[in-house]
Amino acid sequence: MSDDAVWTEELFRALTLHSVDIISLLDGQGRLLFNSPATVRINGFTPEELQHKDTFELIHPEDRAEVARVFAEVLGAPGTLRTVEYRYLTKDGRWLWMEAVASNQLDNPAVRGVVANSRDISERKRAEAERQKTELRLRELQKLESLGRMAGGVAHDFNNLLTVILGEASALRGEVSGARGLESIEAIEAAVGRASELTHRLLAYLGLGRTALADTDLHELVTGITPLLEGAAHGRAQLAFELASGVARVRCDPAQVREVLLSLVNNACEAIEGAGTVVVRLSQRSVDPATFMGPSVGVLAAGPAVVLEVADTGVGMTADVVARIYDPFFSTKQVGRGLGLAAVAGIVRSHGAGLGLTTAPGKGTTFSVCFPLTR
Repeated sequence: MSDDAVWTEELFRALTLHSVDIISLLDGQGRLLFNSPATVRINGFTPEELQHKDTFELIHPEDRAEVARVFAEVLGAPGTLRTVEYRYLTKDGRWLWMEAVASNQLDNPAVRGVVANSRDISERKRAEAERQKTELRLRELQKLESLGRMAGGVAHDFNNLLTVILGEASALRGEVSGARGLESIEAIEAAVGRASELTHRLLAYLGLGRTALADTDLHELVTGITPLLEGAAHGRAQLAFELASGVARVRCDPAQVREVLLSLVNNACEAIEGAGTVVVRLSQRSVDPATFMGPSVGVLAAGPAVVLEVADTGVGMTADVVARIYDPFFSTKQVGRGLGLAAVAGIVRSHGAGLGLTTAPGKGTTFSVCFPLTR
């Protein structure tokens, strides 16, 4: 080796010694002739461990074809730059996303190789993937928002039509004679009532239902419907109450909160197989959203809140069930019977409150309605 060649190699090593990126020299078959010390920091291999190794063996199988294609372009166009992204194996068995810029210097007597500059872009890839997920969630939310507005408009229009039908049926009462005619009118009125209830539930799910907000003492509200709750649980579960007195009043629609409580108690009773207990709790405490699981509903902010809970000792839920628990008409029973928890979630959202869930298979379920304190 001539003095010029030695000087050139020493200079090359000195220039690459403190490079943040990996600088490599490869032959025409992709074998590594040289790697800068940065390879130890990035992928764990020492330059000596990679000496004369086929770099394609360390590239992810799904990325090899693309890297081979770009490498062929590099070989076919000396002096030009080509860029490629790929996953590279680390010494501890992980895959890192790398970006390499390569130039064919095989005909350069001072180099005689393909020079590649490679950098770790794993963090950038993770950020891109997270951004794409965020954009996808945003698009889904926008679609749901649009569908919600359309469904809300349809529900309002449908309700107006039901009002007309009900009015016409009532007007016919004075003109119809005979038991058969009156039975038909009563059947029409009953069907209109059921359809109207469904539209009200749909609007509640969308958070568009009519609310009559008032400063409300939840202790009084719960004790006032205790007989109704006991009737709902009768024969299915033992009902217990743990109601703290002196909790702050909350801003809510009492009728809708009663509906929420009845629905949660009914669901809790259905989750119990054999003997079990359903507990209705009322407390004022600091809420930690991290203690809840599943999709968030409404505003679950950290801090003081009045919390109305329904807990059961039932079968609990799997992660798959939790992921779908607030979907309209979803049910773990053979046949879904209505909007159910979807309507509960809509009512909670319309109140600016939050709905939290804790559950585990075989360990029961607790739903927590968290009302922000009235200022």
